[in-house]
Amino acid sequence: MLAPASRPSALPAPAPAPAARVHLTMFLVQLSFGGFHVVAKAALGHLEPMALAAIRVGVGALILAGLWRVTVTAPKAEART
Repeated sequence: MLAPASRPSALPAPAPAPAARVHLTMFLVQLSFGGFHVVAKAALGHLEPMALAAIRVGVGALILAGLWRVTVTAPKAEART
């Protein structure tokens, strides 16, 4: 159920990210997607396709868990004081 429009939100809206950070993030994402095909071509000579897929999922899960820990569970500076 949606909250009524007259009730203020409990959380303030996040500040927009700087443009340079957004562009760097988009560049790194495209680099990782594009680079995987080159790495996969070389790795498939030595690994089974399912093993390579498992490695890719495992590395992705570790990266997402690290990002989640940094962005979601990090204590805020205001909360410590």
